[in-house]
Amino acid sequence: MTEFCPESSVSEDFLRRLNRQAALARVPVAGSLELTSRCNFQCVHCYLQHDEKDMPLSRIRSLLDQIAGAGCLFLLLTGGEPLLRADFPEIYEYAARKGLLLTVFTNGSLIEDATVELFRRIPPQAVDITLYGASAETYRVVTGRGEGFEEVRSGIEKLRAAGVRVKLKAVMLRQNEQDLPAIEKLARDFGTSFRMDPVIFSRLNGDRDPLTFRVDPEKAVQLEFSSPRRAADWKKHFERASGMTPSGRLFSCGAGVTSFHIDSTGKLQPCIMTPYIQYDLNSGSFAAGWRRISEAVTARDIPENWVCGSCRFRPLCGICPGYAWFETGAEDKPADYLCKLGQTRYMYLLEGAEDANRKKESEKTVSEA
Repeated sequence: MTEFCPESSVSEDFLRRLNRQAALARVPVAGSLELTSRCNFQCVHCYLQHDEKDMPLSRIRSLLDQIAGAGCLFLLLTGGEPLLRADFPEIYEYAARKGLLLTVFTNGSLIEDATVELFRRIPPQAVDITLYGASAETYRVVTGRGEGFEEVRSGIEKLRAAGVRVKLKAVMLRQNEQDLPAIEKLARDFGTSFRMDPVIFSRLNGDRDPLTFRVDPEKAVQLEFSSPRRAADWKKHFERASGMTPSGRLFSCGAGVTSFHIDSTGKLQPCIMTPYIQYDLNSGSFAAGWRRISEAVTARDIPENWVCGSCRFRPLCGICPGYAWFETGAEDKPADYLCKLGQTRYMYLLEGAEDANRKKESEKTVSEA
């Protein structure tokens, strides 16, 4: 999983300045709200437990009032599958009336005409859909629903025809890695943006089975750098991140500083990957909870002799305290899979994607000889 980054029609420069000012004042300008943990897919890698009871509409309205009042501007509506809620239209409209700029994460299989009309009438920043394969068979293997492939295609076509902004992404799994080039072609055919993510982490209940589905780091980076645009994005990110002055805080992102996550039971967290830092909004206000988790995050300084602090691969590995905690049980301990991703990305940037691919093929030929 990756941190939620708000999308907007405003410039990146404006968003960076907004985030800097919000960080100084500790204003929660961006957040995600999990409307349900239930899902009509049963993905093999899913981190959620699907037996939680959803918050009622009245409670969600109260939370929307509070987060808007605290200064939130960008809000992600997610799940589970948020469109499983019969009252999703009421939640969506209420959030929009509060002035929140909305993004919806969905698997795309439940896009009905009424949903399309809702999004046409009140446009979201984006409808962000995950593609799990390029065939019914891969969807069956990954999600348990082979029919989901055509349902998702139909949903995307309806949204695009209505002029709704759609973004597509894919999670890299051993079960779908052979489909990833075809998935990316689907995105091109639909005329949408596309990204892929190799990061899988264990379930919230501690089950580590999803980790067995990870794509080999070298293969994952090869797929990432197969796109010149993605390679250029990684280079730009590396150059920008390498030039930044370390803050001294263990959490170098916006979690608990400018952004938050609320799970389907009403627990407030710095982000989705930090369930060990929580405040129960059922027994206190958002303002009180925000102060509590913000204090917990900002109190975590970089430990002395932290091995990741001097690592030249750090801007490329995607390490964060939450991921490290899930992977190793400690916020400041390196996660081996991410280390390998960072090292391999560095090699590709240093040598160029073309040279790196050529080297990889040469190594493969030697090993087979």
